[in-house]
Amino acid sequence: MNERRAYCGLLDDFAIRHRDGHPIETLDQLNEHLVFTMIAGDPLVINDGYLLQNPAVREAIMCPEASPLRQLVECRFVLIISRNGGAIERLAEKMANQNITSAEQLLEDRRYREEYQPALAEWSAELNSGFFDWFRAWPEHRTDHVYGKMGSTVIDGLLDRSAELRPEIEVFVETLGDAVCSRTAWEDTARSLREQDLLSPVVFEQLMEGANEAYQYAWGCALADAQNPTSVQTRVPRFLSELDLTEAEPTADARSPVTVFAPNLKPALKGVAGRWDELARAATTASEANSAKRQYLTALSKYFAGDESVTHKQMKDLAREYSQILARTFGHKRAKKVRTGVDVTFAALSIAGSIATAGSVGVAIGVGITAGELAAAHVPPAQRLIARLGQTQRRKWIREVPADEAARMTSAFALKPSAAQGVLDGVPLYSE
Repeated sequence: MNERRAYCGLLDDFAIRHRDGHPIETLDQLNEHLVFTMIAGDPLVINDGYLLQNPAVREAIMCPEASPLRQLVECRFVLIISRNGGAIERLAEKMANQNITSAEQLLEDRRYREEYQPALAEWSAELNSGFFDWFRAWPEHRTDHVYGKMGSTVIDGLLDRSAELRPEIEVFVETLGDAVCSRTAWEDTARSLREQDLLSPVVFEQLMEGANEAYQYAWGCALADAQNPTSVQTRVPRFLSELDLTEAEPTADARSPVTVFAPNLKPALKGVAGRWDELARAATTASEANSAKRQYLTALSKYFAGDESVTHKQMKDLAREYSQILARTFGHKRAKKVRTGVDVTFAALSIAGSIATAGSVGVAIGVGITAGELAAAHVPPAQRLIARLGQTQRRKWIREVPADEAARMTSAFALKPSAAQGVLDGVPLYSE
């Protein structure tokens, strides 16, 4: 079985356009998220469309000295899902032939033709030289049909939860018709109804949030199989949390938070800038840093589940060891600026019932950054990943996160294999 990977939905242009959650759109956000995911998350898999549509990704490819993205692709920490066998220099043409409007517009852009396409061609030649195993083939199941199933689930949830808004949602459903499999049609239909004053701003926003959530989880399901466990990095789900894997059930006994001391990301990135190869080596599966991270996170799940074989003292020891490895990884002894650190705190918390499954509260391991007296509320949400621990009734020892705060976090929930397979049942293959 391969190492679990996270589908990074934070790069989605739809999420950026509708400000759903906290998507990544600047180079600084991208770099910090890549490094923070190295410290506390699963390795990533990204949609090849993001190479064309996400401004931060485009800048990282154009200016490799300014970002570790290219090196992290080359060392397989970041995999790219490719629809055309890894020929990224011809990706826009491929997408345009699939009648994707944004790709058609890109081909007409002089700057793309003169600057970005040559950069893609140069990197593609390097990636496809035979020395790198950097991309993953497009899923076998038709992703539009998977999205249609997810979208239908979201619509059912909206109809059930919003009695006062039901008439507007029913108008949307009737107008959308069989185009439920297309997120573009979903967006265009809602926008048209909004312009006609047939949808209120509240319903329009909920429909866009639902469309984005359906899309990210559809990709998670399409990528998940017995050999490829998958998580999804996106806004905490409001409609599809039943797909999340319960990794362990916590006990009623409180467990104290555990903290890792890591280099402060901004100065750390400045300290390693231009030495991205060193960062990439630390991200590889066999590296000391990756091994320590996996050991730490595995023990952490057992600890918060109340496993008596893992004590708080043992967790503190593991955290200390991991902290020392992180300091070495980020050049602690060589770069003075890197000595400024932050506390990366892992704690048990519960997600408000209005966000998670009705009737219970989803328990998660929250990963937040604090630096000195910096309050958690001021930490960029993309650096506040939360991972599902279990489903349980409310317990006093679990800090409950209100709905509005949960919406500012980024979930990294693993998908339940049986639930993901259930979504794929009956979905046609691209070869059919």
